[in-house]
Amino acid sequence: MTTDCPRPQVMKLPNGHLISPEAFEDLLKLARKERKPPVDPFTRRELPPSTTEEEMLHFCSAPLQALGLERFVTRLARSELGEPEVSSALGFDVSQHPEARSKVAIDMLSRLAADTEVFAKKSNGATAPRCLFLRDAEAVVRGADGGARTEATAQVLALTA
Repeated sequence: MTTDCPRPQVMKLPNGHLISPEAFEDLLKLARKERKPPVDPFTRRELPPSTTEEEMLHFCSAPLQALGLERFVTRLARSELGEPEVSSALGFDVSQHPEARSKVAIDMLSRLAADTEVFAKKSNGATAPRCLFLRDAEAVVRGADGGARTEATAQVLALTA
């Protein structure tokens, strides 16, 4: 299967259930081998024989994606959410402390600095899902835009339907 989406190694689902794309494929293979219809391991409902590779990927990585959530949900960067960038610098400097001169302390500080850079890069490149109709949830809750609350209510009802 080829896809532009990165496939997670393991996905944690509600109630602590774990599944990987490979495990889902194994589930389908086992069902075929036993000549039984495959069942969803969580709901125990039969999976249709027309389950496509794209549907398998959605089930394993973003189960609700098959519902067409792009009509309701978008992903926003930190800057779009009004959040500042995460700094890649350590929040402290103990390099001049006498105990910070040993090999172990130097290695630990080096590792902390590297971990901070990785965390900042990951955080600054991450996006967060937001409902299209609730980009400014505070304004909707405050009722600052009278039509926004009505529109948001209609969208929530459409989403649940």
